[in-house]
Amino acid sequence: DEANSGSQRRFLSSIQVIGQSKATGTLSASPLNTVLAGSNEDIFALERLGVLTEAEEAAEVELQLYDVVHVSTTASSILSIWHAPGLGIIAKDVGELTESNSVSGAAAARREFVEVILDGLTPLIGSRLLSDSCIRAYGAKVVGLRPYNRQFGKNLAARDLTPSMVFQGEDWTYQVGDALILEAPKGFADHHKNSV
Repeated sequence: DEANSGSQRRFLSSIQVIGQSKATGTLSASPLNTVLAGSNEDIFALERLGVLTEAEEAAEVELQLYDVVHVSTTASSILSIWHAPGLGIIAKDVGELTESNSVSGAAAARREFVEVILDGLTPLIGSRLLSDSCIRAYGAKVVGLRPYNRQFGKNLAARDLTPSMVFQGEDWTYQVGDALILEAPKGFADHHKNSV
């Protein structure tokens, strides 16, 4: 199903500040709060030039262009981020997203966001998250991840996450039961219904 606005399940995602209008104010008072379901409570880390800082420590840091804010948020918030000018979503797997939120009209209409739960028949099982397996298998990019392995807590609450827990992605492999938010070709949900 398309990313469901009623879902309160949380997904790990990363947002990049790509517009000057969003690079204003501190992390705790940033315009990001208008698109995140849990406001500041969804943010668990700020990354600037490859340096990670926990959200509590970074709360009063002034946002700058190209800062990356790591969140644990809802599927509907990921969709809101996609549509928000000045913000971009960073794929959780390798490579760039096929279409960006700065693309409008016909190009943007060729993509959709879908939420999937991996079953044992998907070719992704056992492959590394940081690979091109999802794009090769489905023409889709991972923009949100909810690992089936509940090592991060039942609700993936940002307050329970630390950057070191989450940014070991190079070792992660897809498992049966993982939930993903994908930026996929239009029609993906209908074509793969009951098959991912």
